[in-house]
Amino acid sequence: MLITPTEKSRTLLHGICMNGLRILLSLFVLTFRLLAEDNVPSVFVQNYTVGDYKASCQNWGLSVSEEGILYVANNSGLLTFDGNSWRIHELPEQKVISRIFTKNGRTFTAGSGIQCEWKRNEYGQLQFESSGESFEDSSIQALPFSFKEGQITATAQIDQFYFVGTSRKGLYVLNSEGSTLLHLTADNLLQDNQIHDLLVQQDKRLWIAMDNGLALLTLNPPIRLFGERSFTGKPEQAFLEGNKLYLKSNSGYFKRTLSPNDAFLRLSDSEAQMLFPPVQERKKIQLKDLLDDMEGLGSFAGTNRIYPISEYSCWLVQKNEAGLFHIENRKPHLKCRILFDNYNLNLVNRGKSFIPLNDTLHLVSTMQGVVVLNSRRILKEGLQTFAPPHLTGVEFTDKKRQRQSLSPEELEISLPHDFMELTLYAGTSVFTLNQQISYLIEGISPEWSAWQKNGRINLLQLPPGKYNIHIRTYAIRGPFPEITVMLTIRSPWYETWWAGFLYLVIIALLAWLATFRYIKIQRKKTLERLEAERRKEQQRLQKLKNELLETELQNKNDELTRQTSAHVRKNNLMQSLIDELDQQKKNLGDHYPDRMYRKLRSSIAKSLDDQEDWNAFETYFNSAHRDFTDRLRLTYPDITPGDIRVCCLLRMNLSTKEIASLLNVSVRAVELRRYRLRKRLNLDGETNLTDFLMNF
Repeated sequence: MLITPTEKSRTLLHGICMNGLRILLSLFVLTFRLLAEDNVPSVFVQNYTVGDYKASCQNWGLSVSEEGILYVANNSGLLTFDGNSWRIHELPEQKVISRIFTKNGRTFTAGSGIQCEWKRNEYGQLQFESSGESFEDSSIQALPFSFKEGQITATAQIDQFYFVGTSRKGLYVLNSEGSTLLHLTADNLLQDNQIHDLLVQQDKRLWIAMDNGLALLTLNPPIRLFGERSFTGKPEQAFLEGNKLYLKSNSGYFKRTLSPNDAFLRLSDSEAQMLFPPVQERKKIQLKDLLDDMEGLGSFAGTNRIYPISEYSCWLVQKNEAGLFHIENRKPHLKCRILFDNYNLNLVNRGKSFIPLNDTLHLVSTMQGVVVLNSRRILKEGLQTFAPPHLTGVEFTDKKRQRQSLSPEELEISLPHDFMELTLYAGTSVFTLNQQISYLIEGISPEWSAWQKNGRINLLQLPPGKYNIHIRTYAIRGPFPEITVMLTIRSPWYETWWAGFLYLVIIALLAWLATFRYIKIQRKKTLERLEAERRKEQQRLQKLKNELLETELQNKNDELTRQTSAHVRKNNLMQSLIDELDQQKKNLGDHYPDRMYRKLRSSIAKSLDDQEDWNAFETYFNSAHRDFTDRLRLTYPDITPGDIRVCCLLRMNLSTKEIASLLNVSVRAVELRRYRLRKRLNLDGETNLTDFLMNF
């Protein structure tokens, strides 16, 4: 069985004289401190700077809607806060808003000569319109006592406490008799001493509008900072005896009461040795030593930072979060969990994070200092301020880098494939203490994002498809409240089904065209091949025909030559016969009868001038030299038949003597005919007549 520090202390006190007197004195002090604690509240102040809300430093008025939206009259316009995201809504010409009022769900502002009502459009954006509805300033309410500490600018009341804002001296917290319990200024908890407006929220929280910034004051918070780390150091042991808290740290030994106005005091060495005797270091506890089933631990399943409170409960710490678990039959049951980010606190990474003081109060070691936590009040207030997340704005940047808005009421978002950036604004409510959000995108991020106060979620370009964006808020116990936004990134037109159908049509058309062109090309090639074969065959036949013609022509030329040669020989023979006959007549004289002489000579001369021979010659000549005579007649219409005969004989390249023999004329006559023929053919002196006729 474990021995608690309280039992050790009591054991030591039993050995001290005057034990009864000390107990009586302790009861007296405890009673006094409890009365004092009821009269002096503790406060937790969260300051918001210009860097947080990105507007003017001067804030003039405050109002909260039924949905938990904070409205602030700011020099830059209407400032809103949904628990996570700050937004500024400007008026024309950057006019100042100095007053604000919310009534029956309607919000009105006034200032710089313009009074208007603010309404949300279909995209959830606030827009203003002129309004003539008047409202009174209710910042200052009557106090049941006189206040002379400074000029009053705003008043508020929570329970029996009165809050008075001043123009130069900060914020006063007074009791019903007007006595100052706390004085908050720029020297301790506030950013500025000039208070413009106060607004009570849920009877425990107070918004403060200042000349420089905003603040949220929580009255008697369940988590209180009892001592700065710079003074107390890192806690090692602590116990509570009555209303007194005793602390051992790496900086020494301290004590104080639970009263908000009290502070830690160092203990003397003798007193410390009596209260904190040396303790043996205990074996480090593992989860397997306590539990059989780890499923109920959730995000705490992998931690090794375990701080037992009793045999049936313990604190587990993971990063900056702590969970209080009740253990039954070696199975964990979550009682509550605390995210210290909500209180601007950071748990220590090494050493003891939690030291139980009793079943409700626990001392927590943070980087800011010693904190006392009331788990019962945290659980109670956390359940009362439950708020699920919701979208307060949806914007995206298109491909032209222009900002577009969508309705935040729809949880189904459809965007083009070429969007540049998507921004989701997730809000909770200023009514909740747990204003942290986390998100997860299925298929993109395998784990939930870290808890963040800023409700802005930025998503850059995503590939086409459907995505589920889960957004959750922190909760003290139970499952985290969650919403799911369905995001669809539309495919580009060239990736849609009808584009695919068009592609199929185009592919089919191209295939048909390719097939048609292939068939056409093959047909053309076939026709060209057949045509080439036909031409080749024609050329072969023509060649054969030409060869036959050439052979025939050659034969005809040979025949013409033979006939001409024979005709020449015949004429020469006939001429020699005539010459022989003439010689015989001359020699015989009258012995050769004239009648016989003339008859024989006439017969021989007739054979020299036989027209049939010339007709046969022309036939052979025309066969060998086609259309020669016709072309001569066409070209030279006045040419004579005798000239044509001479031309034919010259084309055959016969000599003058041979021509004379064929024509049965003298050589002189042939030369004369050649001369006349040159003139008829209009040939100059340099042109050879025979060559001309052979090439004609």
